Amino acid sequence: MKMFAWMILCVVSYAIYGDAVEILDYDKLFGLSDKINEQKYICADIVFAVDTSCSVRDKDKKKMVTIVENVVKGAKVNEKITRFGLVLFDLGARKYFGLNDFETTEEILEKLAELKANVETAHEGCRATYTWEALELVRNDEDLLGNMSRYDSLTGKERKRVLVLMTDGEPFKSKKSKLKMGRRTIEMGRLNDLANITTMVVHVPRKGVLKPIALLDDLVTKLRWKYEVGKGTNLEDVGSFFFHQLVLMSPCDYRCTAEIDLCFVLDRSNSIRIKDIKKAKEFFQDLGNSFLVEFDENSKEFTQAMIGVSSYNELAYQHSSGPDCKDNKCVWDVIGGIPDEHKEFTETDDALENVLWTCLAASSTRGRGVPKVVILATDGNTWEKGALSINSRPTIEMANLLREKGIDTELIGLPNYEERVGIEEWQNTASHFVFDLRNGTGPGWSVDFEDLKAITGTVARKICDQYSNEFHLEIELHPKNFTMKIVWLLLSLLAHMVVVYGDVEIFDYDRLFGLSDKIEEQKYICADIVFAIDISCSVKTKDKKKMVTIVENVVSGTKVNEKITRFGLVLFDMGARKRFGVSNNFGNADEILGLLADLKINIKDAHEGCKTHTWKALELVRTDEDLLGSVSRYDTETGRERKRVLILMTDGVPFDSKNNREEMADLTKEMGKLNNLANITTFVIHVPKDGKLEPIPLLDDLVSRMRWKIEVGNRTDLEDVGHYFFDELVLLSPCDYRCTEKIDICLVMDRSDSIEVKNIKLTKEFFKDLADSFIVTYDKSNKRFTSAMIGVSSYNQDVYQHSLGTKCKDNACVRDAIDTVPDEHNTFTETDDALANVASKCLAPYVTRPDIPKVAILATDGNTWETNALSINSRPTIQIAKKLRDQGIDIEVIGLPNYREVVGIDEWQKTASHFVFDMRNGTGPGWSVSFEDVKAITGTVARKICELYTEEQTNEV
Repeated sequence: MKMFAWMILCVVSYAIYGDAVEILDYDKLFGLSDKINEQKYICADIVFAVDTSCSVRDKDKKKMVTIVENVVKGAKVNEKITRFGLVLFDLGARKYFGLNDFETTEEILEKLAELKANVETAHEGCRATYTWEALELVRNDEDLLGNMSRYDSLTGKERKRVLVLMTDGEPFKSKKSKLKMGRRTIEMGRLNDLANITTMVVHVPRKGVLKPIALLDDLVTKLRWKYEVGKGTNLEDVGSFFFHQLVLMSPCDYRCTAEIDLCFVLDRSNSIRIKDIKKAKEFFQDLGNSFLVEFDENSKEFTQAMIGVSSYNELAYQHSSGPDCKDNKCVWDVIGGIPDEHKEFTETDDALENVLWTCLAASSTRGRGVPKVVILATDGNTWEKGALSINSRPTIEMANLLREKGIDTELIGLPNYEERVGIEEWQNTASHFVFDLRNGTGPGWSVDFEDLKAITGTVARKICDQYSNEFHLEIELHPKNFTMKIVWLLLSLLAHMVVVYGDVEIFDYDRLFGLSDKIEEQKYICADIVFAIDISCSVKTKDKKKMVTIVENVVSGTKVNEKITRFGLVLFDMGARKRFGVSNNFGNADEILGLLADLKINIKDAHEGCKTHTWKALELVRTDEDLLGSVSRYDTETGRERKRVLILMTDGVPFDSKNNREEMADLTKEMGKLNNLANITTFVIHVPKDGKLEPIPLLDDLVSRMRWKIEVGNRTDLEDVGHYFFDELVLLSPCDYRCTEKIDICLVMDRSDSIEVKNIKLTKEFFKDLADSFIVTYDKSNKRFTSAMIGVSSYNQDVYQHSLGTKCKDNACVRDAIDTVPDEHNTFTETDDALANVASKCLAPYVTRPDIPKVAILATDGNTWETNALSINSRPTIQIAKKLRDQGIDIEVIGLPNYREVVGIDEWQKTASHFVFDMRNGTGPGWSVSFEDVKAITGTVARKICELYTEEQTNEV
């Protein structure tokens, strides 16, 4: 039935398909338009500050409002996309509306129409221009641009805050203070710049005359963002002058969860400069992240996108196939590994032929109606090897052949620096879309490859909408074909019932270690954690409630279980008392959360006297066996020490009476020392005393490590403090995991010189622990393995097979094999050869068992660098990864950082089949990571892989 439904769906789809290729040129991608379907996705907070003083003519004031109207119409207004605010200034500055006042374009336009109708009377004092107050208001008002950076809750990227200042340029209070107010205005601009507020300036005429105003150069973030409205310039049209800069500055990300088999194809011919090849790779890395790659370990199927990666010049290079990368991180790494080099000739036809036979071949795709799409980034000029000129015909013929085979091609049109781009080849190669990155089509046109990354969301959105079988898919049908439309909807419903969508799943640093309120992201922390909360009178009631919220957040983010994480709670003021202990046998977080909710409601009545007996709390935690006791605790199965953690939340001043203050401080330090000797780990949250945070040196004697002391100042929301230390809890005591499934595993370790030797040693320790997580047992009587088999290999410029799965009949042997891996690195990173070795040796048919999952666990920094190459090249790795998937071998990627450059996340995403475990705690310049953290993900990696390949007990549809 499932196959029948998809066959019918494809037939119906083909019958109604057939639009002309849509050309999205530079203006359509970035320009200002009043068409709803061309509204731009700008993820930014934008505030206009409009000068309404008398020196600006009323007709110019109305035109400035029109600029605001035009920009609002051109953007997708939404609380998560573009938000707008408006400030008016003359004799003072005032907010006309804030970012949170309106949710739709229509509401904002109605408010602007009201302003335009009354602009003549909108001022409050005509003969003054308090520009400095407008700049200060914009920075200080949280409903405008605030004074702190803002970040997207899903992507973690900084949300741009943009001020568009429209003025005649003359700050004015009085003639005597003119210079002083000018300096003050410049100072406010400097403070805005320090607060990461981006400023554009529209310089309008003063009383109809445009005069040079040097001060404006000090306010604008970049000089090209200052727009002079002189004679011949229609002020109303100025929005179109800077709108594209807003789009380029803060484009929105997009996440497609549709089921699509993709192949990224990158032109690396010498008509594209190497610096631009690097930028095109970064674009493909971001685009790869836009299509979610996930692999269901239970069903052993990709549930969303599969992404293969190839590149070409005189030859075609297959870096990875879709089945190779089980998460986006793998795809990222594969792309990152594409060599930063170009060569002669542009064999685009061969690149598309490679798509047919390798990248999107039947063995690399899923069939059953899953769309197959090539995303080709090229300058459009096919130049075959040995030819004397360009020749587009073979490429266009090959694109037509791909369409006959059910493979569409969508085209990213890149410029080159040698000749005009072949737009005709783009149009005749593409199936639906050409994204034309030129900002001009005639002689002298130019483009910046930096603009390429800004179209990532648009490309992903267009392709996702085109190939998604969602109910909102818009299809033009003749009225008498209404029955056909109903059939389409019913078949779409059937397709949704029988198909599970998915992508390679990226476990980034925050997902591995960060605090989340999602049940599926609860962390496995094998520890006993006790909170001790100061509820004395010196702590404000609202802060006491917020401290309880911290406990709630940490409990919600943890897998609560008597064998995993146990919690206790102590309250202290005049004395200390246990609210609940770790032995209460809470089966889940909900039981604890119920007790905490009751405490929060009755927090005012919970105290017993106003003193602060911190020493008693420390002593109670150590001496009560139902809290942390005084003796170390050990896991009954692994024998590892179970961490005992105290989180002390206090204003920092132990107090009994004025006469014994020093004595009680010394007693508190002594209790802290005894706790430390008892191996109790202590965190300290220093909350304000009577609303003020004062330095308390005593706290330094209580905390186990200085980085675990968290000061809650004026700019810190106390409720959010759990996020500051939660990752430390996960790193401190991660849970082990034991998988008893039958899986044939090959551990593959990158030992190239982009990974330091000390970190190779740490990676070996991680692999030893990971190997212990998969139980290896051998039945001597039947002469067969009854659970996992584990082989070990490593590589740099060569590949080294250290042991095969058939050699090690227990986990101790696997540990020994890993231990023999040399603690050394070498030049080059032949990840593609390492994966080829997996297929030919480590997981070859003669080594593995029939009908048993075969999995390569690859620990790499993601940058394939082939021997004697001049730059990284992910394509061969991605290609071979795809071939492995075709042969039934999955790859899961442990994404390691390196110390030379930002990690190639694209290669990871396109190499992995289901998971990328991204061990970076940042993705941009200046990110850092400790390889010590790698061991902490052992349980998570083992659990995810084991669950993926465990036979399902139920079939969820």
